Amino acid sequence: MYEMEVKLKHPRGATDACKVFYKFDEELDGFRAWLYMGGGHAVYAEHQSVSKGSRNIESFYEYPEIQGDLDVGPRYISAGHIYHRQEINSLDDWKAWLEEYVSGLDPRDAFRFYREVVGSL
Repeated sequence: MYEMEVKLKHPRGATDACKVFYKFDEELDGFRAWLYMGGGHAVYAEHQSVSKGSRNIESFYEYPEIQGDLDVGPRYISAGHIYHRQEINSLDDWKAWLEEYVSGLDPRDAFRFYREVVGSL
């Protein structure tokens, strides 16, 4: 698992970067990434995956599963598909995509889209 912090081109308040964890997943024969932005009660959490050689990136919002007082782990709900202009064939391709995608996120819009989906659950 690799980790990087990507600076945002459009920071808002204290949210000026996004933490990204990414890896090659042998089981998927592709790549996975987890994106986290914000803190406290305002957290943006997205998961992306793509098969090696594909342009079709699947996106999911992550949200906590709470049962009683216990946080039993994350759950995911589809956030749609992203079609990249080129195939993702290597970890370097995946890292380049993530840097491009994440740096262009506007926290205000990202949090709003996230709340529209996750807030209704």
